[in-house]
Amino acid sequence: MNDIPLDRYLAFARAVCAEAGEILLDYRQRGALTVDSKAGFELVTSADLAIDQHIARRVAEVFKEHALLSEESSQDVNLEASACWIVDPLDGTANFVHGHDHVAISMALAISGVISLGVVHAPFQQQTFWAVRGEGAFRNGTRIAASTLTDVRRALIATGFPHQRSEIDLLVDRLKPLLREFGDIRRLAAPALDICWVADGRLAGFVDRIHKWDIAAAGLIATEAGARVIALEAMADRGAGDGADYIVAAPGIFDRLCDVMSHRHDGQERTLSTSESQLIQP
Repeated sequence: MNDIPLDRYLAFARAVCAEAGEILLDYRQRGALTVDSKAGFELVTSADLAIDQHIARRVAEVFKEHALLSEESSQDVNLEASACWIVDPLDGTANFVHGHDHVAISMALAISGVISLGVVHAPFQQQTFWAVRGEGAFRNGTRIAASTLTDVRRALIATGFPHQRSEIDLLVDRLKPLLREFGDIRRLAAPALDICWVADGRLAGFVDRIHKWDIAAAGLIATEAGARVIALEAMADRGAGDGADYIVAAPGIFDRLCDVMSHRHDGQERTLSTSESQLIQP
């Protein structure tokens, strides 16, 4: 696989994400959607599963030797494999169910445990974000950059709420310092796309407990756009389905956002592990 240029992998990922976007558009147009629950308040739909199957089939057809980590199916995967696609078939499922357009498909390629490229496609917004490691970040072919904002009082921060609602007090505790120090909060409910908005300067920061399929492509896009990314709690010893608290932010507010979030519980700062850093940092 080392003989294949990254541009070929990028073209493949962009094409597959575009195909998945057409599947979503078709589901919305036909209205033929079934909705089930997973854990807590989390939803899964027939569209999630159809896209998951489509991406798995396409990867198997073109790159038979590649591994696949997907939110909806294969999660017991060695991310240190020579090549592994990390996929969120439908980022923002609840948005899609309720007719909102803040929805995306995310694909990243990890080579020997390092994210080498990422694509996040938002079909209803007709925007595709992508990055190849070391080559910058783009939206529909236009290079993008994180915000140059330094005044935290003007910073717009995105966050999310967990599907499991057993620790509501901890959730409220997380919101309090954000509301005290930063300009405003948005709950957009599609983490990969939210992170791309940080990369594009539409948000100054993002804070949430997310999973590998949320951060893989979008984290690379963000760092290639000049944003900074860190996990406050390493996932190195966790299963693929477990999450960690991530911060993605414009460089001018990153340190303050980390200070606020890393000390919100017991004053013990938590930092990114080396192995996790290799997955998302340039």
